[in-house]
Amino acid sequence: MLEDDNEYVIGEAMLTLGKLKPATFAKYAANVVANFGHPDWEVREDALRTLGRQPASIAKYAVDVLAKFGDQDSGVRKTAVQTLGKLDLATLAQHADALARMLDD
Repeated sequence: MLEDDNEYVIGEAMLTLGKLKPATFAKYAANVVANFGHPDWEVREDALRTLGRQPASIAKYAVDVLAKFGDQDSGVRKTAVQTLGKLDLATLAQHADALARMLDD
């Protein structure tokens, strides 16, 4: 379903995956993150929101989330910041420089 032609189907599939228990979601997290590169901004935003519902997976994909700080869509950038903000403080501190650079944009 994450490869469907319809962005709404993809979005709903991801949001459903986000409801899984963390250990089960981890099996599909890479598929969700792969949609960070989708041409439709709504799919990219849904992918970030879905990952954001799974705090245990955010740290593993933090670099991918950081890459979305440069997305062409401001909503996607905002959702990337919100997703990264769900990290524990120690892990978040590792990405403080990238967050500070966002203030210069």
